[in-house]
Parts: sequence; structure tokens; C-alpha cells
Amino acid sequence: MKKMCLVLMGSLVLFSSANMFAANLYNADGTVVDLYSRLYAMYQQADQGEITGDCSRLGLQTSTKVNNDLSVFARAEFRYDASQREKETVFNDLRNTYVGVDSSFGKVTVGNFDSVYYQAVSSKLDIYENAGFIALADGSTASRADSVSYSSPDIMGVKIHGQIRHYGQDQTVSGDEKIMFQGGVTFDMSALSLGIAAVIADDKAEAVFNTETDIEGEEITTATAKYSENIYGFSASYTLFEALTLIAMAEYQKDAGEADMNISGGVSYSYGMGDVYASLGQDCNEEIYYALGASWKFSKPMNVFVEYAGGDAVNPDDNIFTAGLRYDF
Repeated sequence: MKKMCLVLMGSLVLFSSANMFAANLYNADGTVVDLYSRLYAMYQQADQGEITGDCSRLGLQTSTKVNNDLSVFARAEFRYDASQREKETVFNDLRNTYVGVDSSFGKVTVGNFDSVYYQAVSSKLDIYENAGFIALADGSTASRADSVSYSSPDIMGVKIHGQIRHYGQDQTVSGDEKIMFQGGVTFDMSALSLGIAAVIADDKAEAVFNTETDIEGEEITTATAKYSENIYGFSASYTLFEALTLIAMAEYQKDAGEADMNISGGVSYSYGMGDVYASLGQDCNEEIYYALGASWKFSKPMNVFVEYAGGDAVNPDDNIFTAGLRYDF
């Protein structure tokens, strides 16, 4: 199973603030430019052990205040493997690269960013540095490129979000240009956060291409729809005593498995010098998965973490143990 690298802290586009450890490069005349980085060095043990830093990233973010009612912003982020030196593994992915406008009428973002669904629903349980996060729809679902999103102004804690993702002719089942939609509603007030969202499927849109060789040795490529059924999700989090957070998520997709539901719950506790966190869930095939982890702040920008995850949805071959360091600036 492909290793999950999504991380909640610092990754959100529509609902997050700037990286708290960013180095300010410029701040004058209403324009702010920050440089930030996240560097990983971790050991992962599953069917075999490996050292990796593949979730490391380096980025620039900027914003300019045009007037009291209008500001513009941009971000460019590059992911790399900090444990390697080969050029094909250095800056091996372009992520969270976008421009936008924020005003009293709402926020518009254009480019490559995590999906509205992920930000509203599944991100609440994306609490692991490595493996353990399971969702029917994550940050790449009908997103991460050629996307436009809109978030309404905050009205008593409620925001409405919508997104379209454009697919070119060579990306679709039909061979025509297509657009997929998704949307959601979030509610944030005091210690309670709620999110509900849906990805609207189109069986003529984003394709999965499979190439096979027939009995005559000819290669035949077929295209099948990646999203042929809608995905619906709901999540909630509640923080007790400013330290203990309870999280729940439920997702549904027709014909996704034996149960068509992915249900999970989690808990996170901050003890001052770090965090302890865990989650338990049942996927669409009624298989149980689980994960737990802990971190300790070695210094303000660096923390040490250990994590353990198991279940077929995480890795069908073996449980995954991770130990590593993360450094932010």
C-alpha cells in the first residue's frame, strides 16, 4: 500500500494560518514574504526497515494587503526526500502551489492545493507524521492541480466551501475535457469544530489507465473512472481542557466495499512538551485499523516522534513502526 505522507499541521490551504516557525524575508508596504521548511529524518520498519525523509518540504508564502477590504496571497511548496542525494529524489513533488484573493466577500484560491473535502472533513484525523491516516477522500481527491475553490465569509462560525477541478482530454475516460465538483460546510466555535462535505463523481472524468498485453503481444490501454460514485463525509472534533481533543469521522461511498462506510475515531492529548495521539477505525471492507503515536519537543523547532500503525487498510503485509525527527522553521 502506498505510504501515507499527508500531515495535518501546516498543510491546510483554506482553514490554516502561516507556519509558526517561518523565517520572514520581507515585510514592508503591506507585503509579507516568508520562507519555511519541514525536514524529516525517520526510520520505518514494516516488512523491511528503511530510512526516509520523503515528507520533507521547502516553501515560500507571501501576502499583500491591497486595502482594508482586500488582500492577495500566493504560495509555492516543494517536497523532497531529506535522506537522499540523488537528483531525482530531491524536490520530487510540487505541492500547495497557488494564488488567491481574500476579501469581505470570501476567499478564492487557484492552483494546486488540498481538496475542500479533505480540509473540511478528513484532515481532522490526519494526525500522524507517517502511516495511520485512512480516508475515502484525502487531499488529492479531485484536487492538487488545475483547481479553483471558494470559501464564504465567516457567518457566526459557519463557512461554505466549493471547488471545481478541471481535467484535460488526456486525463479523462471520455477523452473530453471535464470538470468535477466538491463542496462542504464547516462550523467552528470555541472548542467545537464540525465539517460536512461531498465529492460529486463523474464516471466520464478522471481516468485510471491500465496497460495490458494481449495474446498477440500488443499493448492495450483501457481507461476506467477513478471516481464513479459520490463520496460523502462528516467529521467533528471537540477540545476538552485545552489539552484533550476528541475526533470522529464517518464517510460513505456506494459500492466502496462490503459496508460502504469508513468510520473512525481518535484522541489527541497535549502534555506541554509534546503530544500523545491515537485512532481506531473500520474501513469499507469491515477491516479494523488502528494507530498510535507520541511526540516530544526536543527544542522549539524540533520534535522526536514514535508511531505504530496496523490493519490491512494501513498495510496488508505487516504493521508499521516509525521513529523519527521533525524540524520546522
